[in-house]
Amino acid sequence: LTDATIKLWKETSAKMLPTPAKFHYQFNMRELSRVFAGVFEAPRESITDDRYLVSLWRHECERVFTDKLTNAKDKEWENNQILQVVGDVYGTEMAGDVDGSCYFVNFLEEPRFDDEGICEDERPKLYRQVLDVSLVRDKALAFQTQHNDETKVGKLELVLFDYALEHLMRISRVISMDRGSMMLVGVGGSGKQSLTRLASYIAGNNVFQITITKNYSTSNLFDDIKVLYRTAGVKGTAVTFIFSDAEVKDEGFLEYINQILATGEVSNLFAKDEIDAILTDMRPVAKKEIKGFIDTADNLLKFFMDRVRNNLHVVLSMSPVGSTLASRARKFPGIINCVSVDWFLPWPAEGLQNVSEKFIANFPMATDDKTKKALMAHMANVHSIVQVTTVEYFEKYRRNVYVTPKSYLSFLNTYCVVYTEKHSEIKILADKINNGLSKLFDAQEDVAKMKVELAASEVVLADAAKKSAELLKEITASTASAEKTKAAVKIIADAANEKATTIGAEKSEVEKDLEAAKPALLEAESALNAIKPSDIQNLKALKNPPVVIKIIFDGV
Repeated sequence: LTDATIKLWKETSAKMLPTPAKFHYQFNMRELSRVFAGVFEAPRESITDDRYLVSLWRHECERVFTDKLTNAKDKEWENNQILQVVGDVYGTEMAGDVDGSCYFVNFLEEPRFDDEGICEDERPKLYRQVLDVSLVRDKALAFQTQHNDETKVGKLELVLFDYALEHLMRISRVISMDRGSMMLVGVGGSGKQSLTRLASYIAGNNVFQITITKNYSTSNLFDDIKVLYRTAGVKGTAVTFIFSDAEVKDEGFLEYINQILATGEVSNLFAKDEIDAILTDMRPVAKKEIKGFIDTADNLLKFFMDRVRNNLHVVLSMSPVGSTLASRARKFPGIINCVSVDWFLPWPAEGLQNVSEKFIANFPMATDDKTKKALMAHMANVHSIVQVTTVEYFEKYRRNVYVTPKSYLSFLNTYCVVYTEKHSEIKILADKINNGLSKLFDAQEDVAKMKVELAASEVVLADAAKKSAELLKEITASTASAEKTKAAVKIIADAANEKATTIGAEKSEVEKDLEAAKPALLEAESALNAIKPSDIQNLKALKNPPVVIKIIFDGV
């Protein structure tokens, strides 16, 4: 393995030369130590034969050499070169046996319990080969669910397609090692920080990330580093320190990160009294862990710094856009030389579609499943086309246009928002139209009913018109008869009027005669009143009254 590693290192160093765009193509002795550090992570009893050992070696070479390369072409050359070295050293048969996908992980073991049911090791780490990547995905998703259940803020909603899962395994591999630190290089939205948080949770590490404020300064950074050192050194807790390029408020910050990665000692970090307090806390820990520990200040400080370097895992999250990263790498070489580099390539088509499915699959849409699947595939295809177009644009105009996974996520999110808004607007219009149609249908039904009623009314109306015509005839005939009667009555009335006139004249004459006769009448009434009952008795006594008396009594 030593000869094969040196051979691969020499061939890679000769082929992969640094350029302005590939400034970190520097392969030194640290790469050799990292390969064997990864090999030693696997327990001896798990290495059953030569093929398993060579597969492990190949995997570690890919992690050390291939992962730091910046494009698919270089990565393919390196992977082929690894297999060629295997063929040169172990023979073509061995090269054929170890060819294909190769993954090693250390978080597939179930928690270990003692006889009394008490958990002895919640996350046992056994670095072993995985033949079925779906097992790793299921386990990682289970950890993600567990993390979200335990965390109120900062929940993870990762889509672990194969490419993302590979990066998760790479990050988990490094931060599980003592003194394992990384630089993740990729455009915004690639999932660098989210994958690091999930890998840290899987490894059982605490996660720390500074919070940049307007007044954040070097003294604040020192305070945060002190907390990290006490946690990793005094408490002995594994800590993942995530530091992104967005948090480089001052370029001087990188100088202290460079010191942490290179030696672990930050100049003037602790005051004398703080160091004394740390050494006092470390004394019982050192005596417990190291038999025959020589209790001196230098030994205690060295023990403290060793624990800090073993437990503190720095993960740098950087963007390759522009020349900033290359400039910082020249100024602070430790951020490249003292870490394992994992260069993120653009998401593959399969990953793009999986992410679109995450957004669209359960998103309520007024369509069928077939159309929705076609939409998800189309979204991924559109992003892929734009990525290819940006490369063509650069080759033609020598200007970079970056279409990042963050752009894709924003596109999907915006699509969902716009769809919801437009669907609501259309639904309102549809409700109005449906309401109008409903009223039209109701009016149509009412018109149909009215037509039936009108038909029945027309029959009644026709019958009434017929009766009216007959009645009109009768009235006409009656009117003619009435006219005749009227004429006859008029004649009679005229005759009566004439008689009335005559009678009136006669009445006047009679009234004149009456007036003339009134004195005689009055005189007669007076005479009548003068008659006494005795006179009547006397008259009754006459047996043969005179003629004059008879005439008078006849008048009475």
